[in-house]
Amino acid sequence: MKLNILLSVNQNLLSRKDSIIKRKILFEYFSSVNVTKSDENQIEGSFGKTARFILNAKPFRLDLFTNNIFVMSVNSKQMFNFEHYRKKPE
Repeated sequence: MKLNILLSVNQNLLSRKDSIIKRKILFEYFSSVNVTKSDENQIEGSFGKTARFILNAKPFRLDLFTNNIFVMSVNSKQMFNFEHYRKKPE
């Protein structure tokens, strides 16, 4: 019984360490974002050696490219619904 508990505690610690390491790697990768073009509605930039993005404000859309090949788009069909924050009536 004690061995099982010890093993599960060690697994939890390992998974926490792994997640911290993964976060550090992602932070280092994405912290080097370079904005190459910007106007009132669109931002183009790159991160890493091969990754590029285009972010549109209205309508909201994010396109991702790797090696100048289109990889994916977020909200390409403009289905996201954004609402303004409203206070709850009392």
